[in-house]
Amino acid sequence: MTKYNYKLADTADKDEVDFLVKLNNSINLNTYEIKRTNHISKYYSVDYQIFKDDEIVLNLELKSRTDISYIASEYKSFMIGKRKLDTIREKFKKTILIWNCKKTGKFYFTRFKNEFNDLDIGYMGVSAVQYIPVEECSCGFDELIKDINDYSTSSNV
Repeated sequence: MTKYNYKLADTADKDEVDFLVKLNNSINLNTYEIKRTNHISKYYSVDYQIFKDDEIVLNLELKSRTDISYIASEYKSFMIGKRKLDTIREKFKKTILIWNCKKTGKFYFTRFKNEFNDLDIGYMGVSAVQYIPVEECSCGFDELIKDINDYSTSSNV
């Protein structure tokens, strides 16, 4: 039986819980502990923090989408809130941004880069968003797990 090392608060939605369970089943829990950040605040700027020896080694931000198919030939970018990117740049530099395409089951991801804050800005209602070019992203859950393992052990920020 798998032992899960995470806390969930009432604010965790089904997509976030499903992703966390899948993530926990895919990484070595003897080495890492994964915490869902909604126990800190419902509006925390990253969804998960990965710890090794009680130190944060990596942050993950998950965006789950049902309204788009994310077929690479159809989409040129992935959207994320400008305020969220600004906060990640200021406080959580070592972060992987993840887009979960619920229609296809695919995961697209990229490591946060300061240059993302200089990308094109658009608006969803009154909220500013930035567009991460699809060329900046990798695809696949197994590839995501490999990148999490690589990035969490590197000293690169």
